[in-house]
Amino acid sequence: MRARWLALYVAGMAALGEGGHLLLQHFGWPGHHLFHALYPMAAFAVFVSCVMADVKRNGMPRFGWRLRQDA
Repeated sequence: MRARWLALYVAGMAALGEGGHLLLQHFGWPGHHLFHALYPMAAFAVFVSCVMADVKRNGMPRFGWRLRQDA
């Protein structure tokens, strides 16, 4: 259920972002170039928040294997 919600959220944000992008481009507003800088930053913020939630829920990730000492 959570994966479905996340997929719908990401798809909705992408559609909203692309709609805004097309409006800025259509009207020739100077914010069009700012959009190209801010949209990836917003995507990175969403990714970091997902990672933080996962670490809070499951703890820090650990390696499931050990390096051999004789290598």
